[in-house]
Amino acid sequence: MADELDVWRRALAADDPVEDLRAAAQDRLAAGESRDRVIEQLTQLVLELRQEQRPDEDEDPVLDVLDMLTGWCAPGSAI
Repeated sequence: MADELDVWRRALAADDPVEDLRAAAQDRLAAGESRDRVIEQLTQLVLELRQEQRPDEDEDPVLDVLDMLTGWCAPGSAI
């Protein structure tokens, strides 16, 4: 069984991680997953990246999408 963070890891590894993470979040929400659950999964991904001591640039796209989910962004960017 695939890890629940796999979709997020794949999106983070994409050429345009912010767009892929954003699309994955929108897909999850459209499929009925709660906003809180999506935020929790992305937060777990950030913690995983920090535990691996990855550079800040690796977690920036995840933090950008978390901002979009929580409304800490321009109104047109919110998810």
